[in-house]
Amino acid sequence: MSLRVRYWIVAIVPLLLAVFLITWLFSTNMWNIYLQERETKLQGVLNLMVKNFEAVAPQQDKDSLITNALKGDMQLQEEARVRLNAALLPYNQALQNAMPTLGLSYSISLLGGPIAEVKNPEAEGKTRIEISAPIYWGGEQIGAARIWETADDLRASFTKTRNTVLGAVGGILLLAVILAFFVIESVNRDIVNLVKQLPSLKESQLPLDTFKGEIGLIASTANELAAELKERTQALNAVMENSPVGLALVKNGEIILTNPIMEKLLPDLESRISADTPDYYHENVKTNDRNISLTFLRVSDEELIAVAEDLTDVINMREAMALQERLAALGRFSAGIAHEIRNPLTAIRGFSQMILKHGSQEDKAYAEKILREQERVEKLVKDMLVYAKPRTAEKKPIKLYEFVAQHFADNPQVKLDIPQNLVWSLDEEYLLQILSNLVGNAFDAGATEVSIEAKKEGSSLILTVANNGPPIPQEDLGKIFEPFYTTKSTGTGLGLAIVRSAAEIQGGSISVKQTEEKTIFEIVFSNGSVTQGNS
Repeated sequence: MSLRVRYWIVAIVPLLLAVFLITWLFSTNMWNIYLQERETKLQGVLNLMVKNFEAVAPQQDKDSLITNALKGDMQLQEEARVRLNAALLPYNQALQNAMPTLGLSYSISLLGGPIAEVKNPEAEGKTRIEISAPIYWGGEQIGAARIWETADDLRASFTKTRNTVLGAVGGILLLAVILAFFVIESVNRDIVNLVKQLPSLKESQLPLDTFKGEIGLIASTANELAAELKERTQALNAVMENSPVGLALVKNGEIILTNPIMEKLLPDLESRISADTPDYYHENVKTNDRNISLTFLRVSDEELIAVAEDLTDVINMREAMALQERLAALGRFSAGIAHEIRNPLTAIRGFSQMILKHGSQEDKAYAEKILREQERVEKLVKDMLVYAKPRTAEKKPIKLYEFVAQHFADNPQVKLDIPQNLVWSLDEEYLLQILSNLVGNAFDAGATEVSIEAKKEGSSLILTVANNGPPIPQEDLGKIFEPFYTTKSTGTGLGLAIVRSAAEIQGGSISVKQTEEKTIFEIVFSNGSVTQGNS
């Protein structure tokens, strides 16, 4: 049903009800109401007649003729009748002129019946309705004032009144219909215009100067709601686009909305949805070496929300934290045991030196082996203490080429590629630990050549140590910096763990990569002071 039809129903139905109600009132109650109103009016006329008699008769009785006639003097009755008739008749005729359908008279029995009587000739022989009021003289009732009207005259008067009222009401109703027509058409035109322009809210707001009054208020409200909806849609899109978790809306088993993270994490999400998916469902999915937490939450009979979160980094962090706790415990244990080991090592070194000085040739050979092993154990203890109780880095400008050449240039298997004018703020002791451990581990693992390279990139120093030793197995790459993790290709002991610790204490980071020919350790130091002078 169109809006226009609804308007017409709202406008016409009350009008029809009003017509029906008015017609019903006239056909049932209005006749009685009219009779009551007419009787009230006639009663008023009677009262006027009585007052007129009470005012006129005494004036005509200055010689007491009327009084004596009313007392029974037969000779005076005719003259009293003529005198009163002459005085009262003009007034009755005036009343009849005002109301032509009326008949009026004064009836005084002692004076021979009606006097000052005015009749409506057309009412003769017809049924009439009569009312009367008593007339008093000297405190006694002497007669009555009477007034009458035929039923036909009353009905004709009522019909005329009814037709007049119905004509007025009909005219008002017709005018109301015409006004309703223009109002409805105007409102309908504005609403149709508003409805036609609503789709444009997607691109721009409604022109408020086109609409007036309440329609203008509706248009203004529509603009506000559209602006708010657009803002919320943009916010929702921003949330969807920038959410760190995957989000998707599923309706009847079909994905109708998804964000880039979900497409990246689970491109096969639709295959994981079925008609039997419960209201809440969770599973951990392993895909592309990533650990994905997938949750389905039903929001209606037809719709599901899917949430996917990559927990790989969280799991790795938990493992790293667990490793840190284990390493911290190991560090505390190492610090305690290192002090206990150093005392017997000192004794072993002392006795070995005595054997070298005073023992036989065969004993001296054994003593040399003991000293070499003692030095290895001493180095391991020293590394344990350094790892267990690292100190704060004491950075100062270091001429990198001179520093590295001082410690490694005598070894022909170590190649240097460092600009002679490159200076960087580092801790000398930690830098030496990094280089000596990487070089020593490389030769221990079977390398025949090690290259040390340093260069500036932006605000960072890139320090690279590469060797041609056996490659590190792929499954070991993530573990080589753990304490005491040992393989043939990485060396033994705390070497690489010390390297990572020494790099991180100075604000650096270390990574390892392999080619077919080399294993390359790269340490990056950022935010260090750099001096580039003349070579």
